[in-house]
Amino acid sequence: MPVGSGECVALVQIYANAPRTLHWRAGKHVLDAAQIAPGTAVATFSSPAAGFIGKHGNHAALFMYAGPKDVVTGKPKFIVVMDQWKGRRIKSRRIDYYSPEDAKARRIMDCDNADAFYIIR
Repeated sequence: MPVGSGECVALVQIYANAPRTLHWRAGKHVLDAAQIAPGTAVATFSSPAAGFIGKHGNHAALFMYAGPKDVVTGKPKFIVVMDQWKGRRIKSRRIDYYSPEDAKARRIMDCDNADAFYIIR
């Protein structure tokens, strides 16, 4: 069952005690972080310096764990998050890593690319 408004932001604000999105900034890149505690608030940002755009621009979720590291990139091959979407229930899902070039060629949206997620600070 969705919480709050049913939007992704509501889940993160309620369970991770995140502030209003106006105050969100990109922290450590999820794929570069050595350790992230389960339940940590993460979101997509267009760049490390960008704020959270909000409605229909970014996505927020609760980090659960990272998959095994790729031998070539040294980064996790995927992350698993808990998220919700308007009209859908809360659930965990795997989000694979795509390089910027691969994501563009395959038309992968940021919400479906582990490379776009940062810890919310």
